[in-house]
Amino acid sequence: MAFGGSNDPCLIGVLRAVGKISPEENAHYTEKLCKFFHQQLDILQQRMYIRYLNMDGHNVGWNGVLRALCIH
Repeated sequence: MAFGGSNDPCLIGVLRAVGKISPEENAHYTEKLCKFFHQQLDILQQRMYIRYLNMDGHNVGWNGVLRALCIH
């Protein structure tokens, strides 16, 4: 996979959550995830791209029901 015009190792990831993503949490997770993947996979942090998707519970099925209908 090429990233930024180079074939050096890179990472493209997606983090999905049901109603639990905020800008503050995204910043925290980005820092921690980039550091982790750099340490574990030796991928430069500037070659990582993480996309955060906040999913509505009515768009997620789990255990036979919509997540929005699950009692927390």
